[in-house]
Order: sequence, then C-alpha cells, then structure tokens
Amino acid sequence: MKKNMAVAYSVFFLLLIIILDTACGTTNDEINQTNPNTVSDTSSAESAVTYSEEQRILYKIVIQRGKERFSFEEKDSNYCTLVSDVENLLIIAPRGGAGIDSSTLEKNVDVKDIDIIRESEKDSGNKVAVVENEGVWIRLYYNPYRPGQGMNDFKHKDVMVYIDPNDITNAYLARQNPDDLSKWDLILLPGYGPWLQKEIDMLLRLKTGF
Repeated sequence: MKKNMAVAYSVFFLLLIIILDTACGTTNDEINQTNPNTVSDTSSAESAVTYSEEQRILYKIVIQRGKERFSFEEKDSNYCTLVSDVENLLIIAPRGGAGIDSSTLEKNVDVKDIDIIRESEKDSGNKVAVVENEGVWIRLYYNPYRPGQGMNDFKHKDVMVYIDPNDITNAYLARQNPDDLSKWDLILLPGYGPWLQKEIDMLLRLKTGF
C-alpha cells in the first residue's frame, strides 16, 4: 500500500513539473511573438515621420488676380493642372530648359526684399478678400519638403509663381527655404507671364465659377 502511494505521488509530481514547464514555455513564446510586433510598430511610426517629409504635401492654395484674393484648402490637387505644372517647374527651372536660364537663379533672397511675396503673407483669414495692392500670383502652401537621398529634387516649404510687376510678359518662380522661412530662391521665367495669367483664370473659373 505504501509502495503504491509513493508511486502515485511520484507520478503526480512528474505531471506537475511537465505542466509548469509547458506553461512557462508558452508564456515565453507569447512574449517573443509580441516583442517583434512592438518593435515593428515603433519602426513603422518612425518611418512614417521620416517618409512624410519626403513627400510633397500640399494643404492650401492662395491665388491673387488683380486685387481679388482667393484661398482654398487643398488635400488632393491631382486634378489641378497648374499645381502639377508648378511642381514640374521646380525640377526643370534650376537646371535650365523650357526657355528658362538657370543662371538667373538667386538663392536665399530675404523676403523683405521681395514685395509681392511679403504681400502674399498678409492673410485675411477669408476665402475671398479684396486687397490693396494688385498682383497676379499663386502661392502653394506645403508641409516642409526634404527629398530623400538619391531623389532628383530640391527641398522647399511654400512655392510661388508670380507675374513680374515690372514686366508682365515675364514671371518668377520662388521656393521658400524650409530651414529659414525668411529666405527664398528666385528664378526668372521669361515669357511665362501670359501663361500664368491664363492658367490662373482657368483655375478660378473651375473653383469659383467666374
């Protein structure tokens, strides 16, 4: 009888050890499976922050025609030809081509020396406003854009194209330095004045009906 009891206790303890060992193994496996996901999620979040600056993200368009100024919140501007054309000019103009002389590029011009850009920063907060000074321009408001390594592009914050008030046959392309918002790079767009006027007229007709 005592011998049978001893055997029974031995079997019981053996089973208990096996069960506890299995439970611990399962817990460790679950921890090992959870940790990679946590690290992956953290890495994904960090990648998302980095990736956002490598994408050109437009959030607002402001246009002035004469003394009328129009402001549009913009999440998706793929349908807007003028925006696409301006973004193409950002790549083409500094390299020359399309009638543009890359030697006319002026870097880090202070905004206080560019009247039309300084005027564009006077935001009334209204979607439509009448302003004091005339001008024809479009300003595209972007999140800070810094192209990734190997991308054939230039960093910028906002971008403007405006008709030269001293010669309406010409226009200027201006890109804002994302590291110093008071500085802009300018390049002459010879003969682009009438093109800009026409494109702004078309865009306003599309968005406002007049």
